[in-house]
Amino acid sequence: MLYHRTNKQQQIELNPCVVIFQEWLWCLGPYLRARLYFAKKLHGKEGLERTIVRVKSILARHKVEITNSPWRSLPELTNAGGAPCHDGCPAQAWSVSCLLDVLYDMEKLVEDNST
Repeated sequence: MLYHRTNKQQQIELNPCVVIFQEWLWCLGPYLRARLYFAKKLHGKEGLERTIVRVKSILARHKVEITNSPWRSLPELTNAGGAPCHDGCPAQAWSVSCLLDVLYDMEKLVEDNST
């Protein structure tokens, strides 16, 4: 029996196995960079400013994770909703570097937007 159940954990149940969606953290970096890039292209200065506020809000959650992590890092992947995934590496440089790219791009966009 195969069915999709919509709940907080976004689980797909395959009888008798349960598969929980895993989230790769590094993917967030390119996604946020694209949001910043297209916000400016499509919506101008005001759209960029709104997007920057949203991106900072998203990154703030990752700052909390870095602060609370014994590794002072971000994990390779998480389970649905950011729950810990014990199958992944608890500290991955790629995850951190992709978010550093977002911060770099955001700083450059702010500088360019202020001139």
